[in-house]
Amino acid sequence: MITFLYRVMGAAMLDAGTYEQLESDHRAGKQAALVVLIASLAAGVGGGIARSTGALGVAQVSAL
Repeated sequence: MITFLYRVMGAAMLDAGTYEQLESDHRAGKQAALVVLIASLAAGVGGGIARSTGALGVAQVSAL
């Protein structure tokens, strides 16, 4: 799990070493699918909050 988190952070920071490591790992495809799933769920939750509470509500929720 720790390796997965380091890979996500390395990819977010555009670290070349992380991308080279991912290129040689055959398990990276499953981890990439998990990242896409998590990002999609987060976008859906954020969109639902924005529609139901308006812009002010989103600011209040994000401050928590």
